[in-house]
Amino acid sequence: MKRNTILFSLILLLASCSSSHYLKQAQFDPAITAAVKKIRKNPNKQQEVDRLKYAYHKANKLNNDRIEFLAESGELDVWNEIHQQYSSLYKRQELLKTLPDDVLSEIGYEEKNYAREITQSKQNAAEYYYVKGKDLLEQNDKYKAREAYNSLTTVKRFYSDYKDVATLIDEAIYKGTNHILFRMVNQTEAALPERFEEELLKISLKDLNQQWIDYDTKQDANINYDYYIQLSLKQIAVSPEDTRSNSFTEEKEIEDGFKYQLDARGNVAKDTLGNDIKIPIYKIITCTVRETIQYKEALLSGTVDYINTRDGQLIKTHPVSAKMVFDHHSYEAFGDVNALQAETYKLIGIEPLTYPADPLMVLDAASILKENTKQVIYDNRDWLKN
Repeated sequence: MKRNTILFSLILLLASCSSSHYLKQAQFDPAITAAVKKIRKNPNKQQEVDRLKYAYHKANKLNNDRIEFLAESGELDVWNEIHQQYSSLYKRQELLKTLPDDVLSEIGYEEKNYAREITQSKQNAAEYYYVKGKDLLEQNDKYKAREAYNSLTTVKRFYSDYKDVATLIDEAIYKGTNHILFRMVNQTEAALPERFEEELLKISLKDLNQQWIDYDTKQDANINYDYYIQLSLKQIAVSPEDTRSNSFTEEKEIEDGFKYQLDARGNVAKDTLGNDIKIPIYKIITCTVRETIQYKEALLSGTVDYINTRDGQLIKTHPVSAKMVFDHHSYEAFGDVNALQAETYKLIGIEPLTYPADPLMVLDAASILKENTKQVIYDNRDWLKN
C-alpha cells in the first residue's frame, strides 16, 4: 500500500512538471523548458515537438506585443520592462539553439540578433533611473532620498560604474537615514561618581544600526541629527549598610561507646560463636550556626526620551531603571561541627566582606542601566525608521 502511494505521488509530480501541464496554465516558458528536456532525450517525440512549437510562438508573440505596446506608450519608465522582454526573447532563443536542426526547422525557429535592442533598452533604463534618482535627491526630503536610493541602486544593477552613481547612492543613504545621537543628562541633585557618564556612553549601539537608522554615542559635527535619544537620570539612591544575624541549630545522633549485654544471671551474654554481645551507646551532638547577612543596594532610575531635534519636542518616553545589590552571607559555627549536614558544613568559614563604597556600587549599577537602556532602544528600533 505504501509503495503504491509513493508511486502515485511520483506520477502526480511528473505530471505537474510536464509541458502539457504548463500549457494548460498558459505558462509558456516553463512549458518550453519541459519540452526541450524531453526532446533532448528523444528528438522523435512528436507530441513534445508540437507543444514546443505552440509554446515558442505564443511566448514570442507575448513578448513582442508587450514591447510594441510599451514603445508606443510614450512613457519614460518603460525601458526596464522593455529590457526584460528582450532578455526573455534572447534567453529563450539560446535555450532552443541546443536542439537538433530538424526540430528547429519543424517548430519554425528563427534566430535573431537582440544585442542592439538589449543594449539600447539597458542604457535607456539606466539613464531613466539615474535622472529620476538625481531629481529625487534634489528635493532634500528624507523619504524622497529613500526613493532615490531605490532608483540609483537599480542603475547599479545595469552598470556598476555608471557615471557618478556610487557617489549619489552615498548621498541618498545619508539624506534618507535618520541620524540619532544618544546622550545622558543628569537630572538629579546628586554628584555623579567619576567615570559614570563615560561608563554609560560606552553603550554599543552600532549593532542596532539598520537601513535608514544610524546611531552615534559621540557627536559628529558633520552630521545633522534627526533625533536625540536622551537617558534622563532622575534618581540615584544608595541604601545604608544593613547587617543582620540569625542562628539555627543542627543536631545528629552518633555512636558513643558500648555496653555489654547481660544474661538473666547478670553475666555477659554470648553470641552463638561465644563472643561477648555489645550494645552500642548513642548520644546527640549539636552545633549552632550564626549566619550574618550583609545587604546594600544602589538604585538608578530615569527615562529614555526621544526628542525631535527640529523643534526640541519630546515625542516618546520610556521608564528605565537598574539595581545593583550587594548581598553577602557569612557563617560561624559554635559547638560540634560534626553535627552539621554536608551542605551546611561547606558554608562554615565564609567570612564577612567589606561593604563596597557608594561610588563603586553606583558605577556597577550604571553598567546594568546601560544594558537596560539598550534593550529599550532595541524594542523601539522600528519606530525610528519613520
